[in-house]
Amino acid sequence: MKFSTSTLSGLAALMLLGAGGVQAALQPYTSQGVNLVYSTDQDLTWTADANLFNTLCEAKGGTAPAICPNLIAAIIAAGSPVAHTPSGSFPSPHDVVDTEFDQTNGRMTWFAAKAWVAYLNLIAYGGATDWRLWQADPSDTNCSSIDPVGQHQGFGCIGNELGYLYYEEGGVTPPNPGPPISTLSPLSNMFSNLQDWIYWSGTEYAPNPYHAWYFNSENGAQVNVNKGSEVPHAWAVRPGQLEPDSQPIPTVSVLGLGLLGLLLAGLARARIRSLGASGDSAL
Repeated sequence: MKFSTSTLSGLAALMLLGAGGVQAALQPYTSQGVNLVYSTDQDLTWTADANLFNTLCEAKGGTAPAICPNLIAAIIAAGSPVAHTPSGSFPSPHDVVDTEFDQTNGRMTWFAAKAWVAYLNLIAYGGATDWRLWQADPSDTNCSSIDPVGQHQGFGCIGNELGYLYYEEGGVTPPNPGPPISTLSPLSNMFSNLQDWIYWSGTEYAPNPYHAWYFNSENGAQVNVNKGSEVPHAWAVRPGQLEPDSQPIPTVSVLGLGLLGLLLAGLARARIRSLGASGDSAL
């Protein structure tokens, strides 16, 4: 099969564009040696470690259940007391104590999670001082249900930041219950330590601020629970993208390079034939 010179030129140009011109919705990068993931859709940076507290705690090398008491003391010093909307047995501000952290699996209360992100800001994790918990949206009409007081909840809540990551960027079709987050290859290829459990949002449940919203990453549901529960994990985000340690140079796969070489060689032969034909006609 023979191709015209213009066809070969077009194919080569398309391959070069494909090598470096496509921007993925999720982009891994590092800033100050820290692994992060940037969402171009949401203009958010997530910590690449989805159970970062547990990872840092385990690195301290202590013995369970008190694996990282010094880290927890530093977190409490950085973020306690926590100001919030007072309700019931949770006055404001709330003094965080070490028993609000589970040092064996990374789970914590909502107050501990708020103190945790304050600690990340204190140490300028990744060079940033504006880390926070992801936000829920109880007015999101994409949700599958509405509770008795008009708060949107359930499956398909893509208006919340973690819900968008799960459904839209993870490839799950809302509003149906989805699979565990760790089984979603668009996410598991980007993030480490994804927990098939639940994650705190930074959003209080307005009708009863004794509760806060969380996301069930085992099935994709937005629900609320009391702030003193030690069941959820915490996952920090920040707006925008930090300055990467180094800009990646667009690369082409080995197969792509081979195909590109064949195209360019074909283009060269076509041009030689064209020049030869022009010379013959001149004679």
